[in-house]
Amino acid sequence: MSFEGDTLKPINTPPGGFEFFFTNKSKKQVNAVLRIFRIHDNGSVMLYVPSLEAPGYGKNEKTARDMLREVLEDLFHSFFSMKLDEVESELTNYGWAQQKYFNKRFENRSYIDRDGILKNFELPKDTLIEEQMVEFA
Repeated sequence: MSFEGDTLKPINTPPGGFEFFFTNKSKKQVNAVLRIFRIHDNGSVMLYVPSLEAPGYGKNEKTARDMLREVLEDLFHSFFSMKLDEVESELTNYGWAQQKYFNKRFENRSYIDRDGILKNFELPKDTLIEEQMVEFA
């Protein structure tokens, strides 16, 4: 999976191996490290961030990547119109937690593996699924 030259950049697994993001409301910026699954199904490509239930799909990877980027941008921008406790409440539903000492940092230590993805989407066992950590900025 390649996101070079994009707002989604592949990275090595971060320390602890979990996802996180920081918000900066004044600059309306989010920096995130997210786990993405790339799924090939019936000639289409789907990119999926299970921890945010954020999908992007299309006939090719570029279309899927563009859609996922738009979905993530919309999601994070919606957080800027919310109070911090509202954002925390919303993210708790997805398994995220606000860090105790850095209240602008949220972490998700839960993990959905390949089998969980197959089950959630009712995909055949032989479906090609790739996993990668990416930075979203």
